[in-house]
Amino acid sequence: MIFKFMRTLFHAKGLNADLAIISLVYIKRLLKCADINICPSNWKRIIFGAVLLAIKVGSNVAVCNKDLCKLFEKMTVDHM
Repeated sequence: MIFKFMRTLFHAKGLNADLAIISLVYIKRLLKCADINICPSNWKRIIFGAVLLAIKVGSNVAVCNKDLCKLFEKMTVDHM
């Protein structure tokens, strides 16, 4: 499920693999600093947020939060 979720994100915006690595670094830092675990109720938000941050910091691709949320049913900007 996680792979399919990330593949959809990366394919839709034409993102490079380096952003996946940067996202993983952000996720590891979050889990360490916030002392939380990834579970079925939060994994989408954590991954989506890390990828979105990696895109905005390390990419020349213009991204609108609303456009990315439209890729997934039940995902809204407010939900994020």
